[in-house]
Amino acid sequence: MFSLTNRFASRLALSRPQTSSLASTYQAFLKRMVHFDIITAEVDGLAPKVLLQINEIKEVKGSGSSTYKLKRLSDHYSCSCPAWAFQGRGKAPNQRSCKHLKGLLGNEYELKRTDEGSSATAQAMTDAKKAAAKPSGRGKRKGTDTATSSSSADASSSKKRKVSQDEGDAVDGVDIGNGPIGADGKPFKGVMLANSWKLEGKKDPAGYWMSEKLDGVRGHWTGKAFVSRTGKPIDAPDSLKKRLPKDVQLDGELFRDRDAFDATSGHIRSGPGGDWSSISFLIFDVTGVDKPVEERWDMARKVAPDGEMLVDDVIKAKRSCVAFLGQVRCESKDHLVKWLRDVEAKGGEGVMLRQPGSAYKSSRSDALQKVKSFYDAEAIVVGHNKGTGRLANACGSLRLKMANGLEFDCGSGLTDSLRFAFKPEVGKIVVYRFQDLSMDGTPRFPTFHGEAFDKTEPKDADVRSTKLRAAKKASEQQQAGTPTESESESSAKKKTVRKSRKKE
Repeated sequence: MFSLTNRFASRLALSRPQTSSLASTYQAFLKRMVHFDIITAEVDGLAPKVLLQINEIKEVKGSGSSTYKLKRLSDHYSCSCPAWAFQGRGKAPNQRSCKHLKGLLGNEYELKRTDEGSSATAQAMTDAKKAAAKPSGRGKRKGTDTATSSSSADASSSKKRKVSQDEGDAVDGVDIGNGPIGADGKPFKGVMLANSWKLEGKKDPAGYWMSEKLDGVRGHWTGKAFVSRTGKPIDAPDSLKKRLPKDVQLDGELFRDRDAFDATSGHIRSGPGGDWSSISFLIFDVTGVDKPVEERWDMARKVAPDGEMLVDDVIKAKRSCVAFLGQVRCESKDHLVKWLRDVEAKGGEGVMLRQPGSAYKSSRSDALQKVKSFYDAEAIVVGHNKGTGRLANACGSLRLKMANGLEFDCGSGLTDSLRFAFKPEVGKIVVYRFQDLSMDGTPRFPTFHGEAFDKTEPKDADVRSTKLRAAKKASEQQQAGTPTESESESSAKKKTVRKSRKKE
């Protein structure tokens, strides 16, 4: 068992006499812990597919040319991929996983280690600590179990306190314990988030401001440092920070290129010592100012060293730019659709709409809308991943297999009736909707749409970005003087013909 168990037991024994309530709570805590064997890395007797020694690093091939490092750290693992680093708010490192870890260690092993293990262990530890700190016989309602009431209080508390898991640390002027402090001396409250605009709806977009939706990493400039949309510090180089104002807070995106999220996040995670020469900061808005959006934009244009730039201009510059992202007034729904198609044809993600005269809100708002195309495709159900928490005895997500053989998980869109019945069953063909394909060919943000009762075989979507990536790769190979795949095939055929002629 974890050495932490013995230390915690000693702390309880020294802190105060164990009451029957405390003893029962601690016993429940021990029962709920999964057993992680430090020597064999087994979790409740389940062994990983590959045994890594403590601090051992293994490199795996990611999307495209990316390579990621998997490392074992005592009772948990880490991965250098963006999915592991940018996982949901409040997740401890030993509760995180990713497709690379699942592929190396095994899907079943990772589910048990993270979902059934770490979350239960963390919750049990919290319950026992609360019971230990609570005065005996006080504040307890009749017929209420201590562990249950503590768990409810902790759940309620976690909703009120939305702070970074790096609580207590300070990075370059950002006080994570109390929230990042902005140029106005007030704590960072979060960024403005967009709702989805329905192209098939009746709402008229005429008069709204349009800009290209960027596929980068959201960054908020506090006047001293960059933080993410959740308030976590982004360690950027001084060469970039020196170009930004000290008395204005800016909301924007750290951007490299269209369809390049993996590469962008990889550069950013490398820290100030990495290569930021191609990372630009494109400004959306000025925060902490009670003015209409157009007046805030005028402020942004004045403090942006490179002025106002469209995405095409930033890409052509081939350097790190700090600019205000160009805006275009929408004339009609047809104008919006044409703009969206033009952006997508270049490999862009979509279009953002901003309501004229709107205020900045540190929350999701109808004043900011995102417009994106979606693809529909079919896949076959090959498994069910068990859920956690409320869905501990239900299906957390479907394991789906595409027509090309790639597999992915899809949980969004499933109703409770389907989840608790573990439906659709294995072997069924289902329809899913997604925004785009990731670099490894699996769908980004897939959503279950329903069962395809009239289908017997899955069918993949014809995705625009796949063609664009192939064309871009061929162009880069030609510029580098490397033969393309088609040229290599043609050359191989010519050699075969020559050999056959010689034999004749």
